[in-house]
Amino acid sequence: MRTAIQDRILRELQERCSSYAHPVNSQTLSEALNITPSYIREQMSDLQRQQLVAVRRGPKGGYYHMAPTKTLRLQIDDVLTEQLAGSFGTVYPEVVERLNEEQKVIVQIALNGVEVLPDGVDAVSAAEVEEVVIRTQSMGRFAIELIVTAEEYLPKLQGGLIKVASLFHAGREQEAQALFAEAVEGLEWTNSCFSGLGQFAATLGNPELLNVYGDFQTQLVAAGEAMEQQNVTELADLLEYELAETTARGLDCLRVLRDQIEGAGREH
Repeated sequence: MRTAIQDRILRELQERCSSYAHPVNSQTLSEALNITPSYIREQMSDLQRQQLVAVRRGPKGGYYHMAPTKTLRLQIDDVLTEQLAGSFGTVYPEVVERLNEEQKVIVQIALNGVEVLPDGVDAVSAAEVEEVVIRTQSMGRFAIELIVTAEEYLPKLQGGLIKVASLFHAGREQEAQALFAEAVEGLEWTNSCFSGLGQFAATLGNPELLNVYGDFQTQLVAAGEAMEQQNVTELADLLEYELAETTARGLDCLRVLRDQIEGAGREH
């Protein structure tokens, strides 16, 4: 336990921004705290044993405060490790790479007790992160759950795209644009789904979903350009004859991937 005098000494060293380059000698501390230099040195010996202060020898020497060593608490599922604080910026990319090798995905991450999205980690100052809790899931299980969601949603998206196209063809542009605006988020989700699962499928020797993703992304860009140019005829054709059909192709690929994952699970 530190004494009140030791707390005053530490506070004085902190307020003077003491460091190895700028130590504070016992005479200066004596005058500031109205304590004899010998008593200061006696207290410093105890604080050195506690690794709270260090001494710089020599004619321009003195004492300086040692910042407490902080640690980065990193918990991945049920495994807890501690690393040097401020290392999150280098540790996290290594964690992601290792999880990729283990075919795991991050489904939940909390930094300093606050949950963030995995793609929002870069917005947090790495130097401020002291505690990280990560929950993972096997890529196979994650893929199956995502495919189940896609099997329910993608037919609805496909029907919505065809409906938007029919409204454009019928000259009901205001209704069509309102419905298309609602579909944009779904299109972006589908694009992300095809991308992530396409890469996973490719590692299993099935590149077809990645090809679908490439087509889908190209068509999304073309649809965006048609919307900006207010070319409703081209946009309607893109929605009905390209994006809707590519969505259906992607759904077929996802079902093949599901069967492949489930088949591999039965073999094990």
